[in-house]
Amino acid sequence: MVKESLNGSVELLAKAMRTVFSEAAEGAVAPLHEDMKGLRTDMQGMGARMDEGIKTTNENMQAQFAAQEKKIGQLLKKSD
Repeated sequence: MVKESLNGSVELLAKAMRTVFSEAAEGAVAPLHEDMKGLRTDMQGMGARMDEGIKTTNENMQAQFAAQEKKIGQLLKKSD
């Protein structure tokens, strides 16, 4: 009977320990989830800014190429 009582106590202790560890892990993970959400938002914003910068660079390069093409055309007309 003592052995049966002891096993029941060990079972209760193990269950209580599992509960404590589970709650502690959940509490530790929750801030990490929030940080990851913030990081994702930051990365999406950075991606949008990079896309806008690339678009602007492409537009500037197209304008420069068009100007160079015009200058080359003028130079070729003068050399004729």
